[in-house]
Amino acid sequence: MISRSLDRISPDDAAYLFATGKSELEIRNALAIHLHHNLAPGQIAIREWKRHDLAILDSALHPLAIIEGKVWSHTDVITRQKLMNGSKSIRAELENDIRKLAEVTDTYSGVAGFITIVLFSIDIDESDSLVEYRDVVKYASLHRRGIKSMKGLENLMHDAHGKLNDLLNNYGEFIYLPLWAGSFHGMTVKSEIFILKPERTLLDEYRS
Repeated sequence: MISRSLDRISPDDAAYLFATGKSELEIRNALAIHLHHNLAPGQIAIREWKRHDLAILDSALHPLAIIEGKVWSHTDVITRQKLMNGSKSIRAELENDIRKLAEVTDTYSGVAGFITIVLFSIDIDESDSLVEYRDVVKYASLHRRGIKSMKGLENLMHDAHGKLNDLLNNYGEFIYLPLWAGSFHGMTVKSEIFILKPERTLLDEYRS
């Protein structure tokens, strides 16, 4: 379902979105539109339902599934301070989403909860733009730092993949899917998605 919904965004369009600003809403909207066209009769896809990014409701407006989503750079993940420490860390944001899922599953029985995490990187050293890459890529120095520290885009992605795997293993079962490999002003932009289903016992702990 996720991969089919994101076919609505071409690889180069995704590269543009990742390079020029935040992309959470575009990804969420692509999934919502796909659900809108493909859900069973009587089911409804609602964005921003009761503080949740995306919900699937039945005809009685009872939630069947809740989806929360975040987008991070691979460099964020390999930076331990950003990954693990503080209220703005990836771990803290993940646990905030788990709390939100715990609250809704406490109120509504039988609802399934999922958290999506999209990772992306931009190889800015490949730029063929007529203007300075810093002027067309948001957080250009962040991407350059990560790629330089890991000696290449593929090494950066591999290391980030492993670190996020280690983190998510503490929270439940998850799957991984490659997403887009596009180009923006000659720069390779690659992305991938992790889809986590927090363990029921963990949700119980967050409710207590």
